[in-house]
Amino acid sequence: MYALVLIAIGSALPPDYAYSITRQDHLNDEREKVEMSRSYEPSPANISSVVLSPALEEFVKAYGESVHDQWSYAKIEQGWIYGEQINDKYRQHPNLKPYKSLDRKTVAKLEEPIRDALKSIEKIQF
Repeated sequence: MYALVLIAIGSALPPDYAYSITRQDHLNDEREKVEMSRSYEPSPANISSVVLSPALEEFVKAYGESVHDQWSYAKIEQGWIYGEQINDKYRQHPNLKPYKSLDRKTVAKLEEPIRDALKSIEKIQF
């Protein structure tokens, strides 16, 4: 019986009351954040020398087009149409057009992450 009462009281207490954080706890957390930001040094695989085969380059383009078509389909399903500028109010977007009609910058934004992922896979193969 007493156990149920204690459980009920414990459940009713707000978390900040049930577990008090001291000033020292806060300082330790802040110190840990600073140490983590200093000690973390990203070390991505150097893929600058990796060259994809022509078949993989074709895959990059085909997959980029597929990603664009999936995005376009979802936008159209949500009522979006082509427009010269992005307009949230009228649901217009300039990229709602065939992949082959997109400008080079937009195509690169789609294809570069795919290309980099494949290059990374090539580089770090076990």
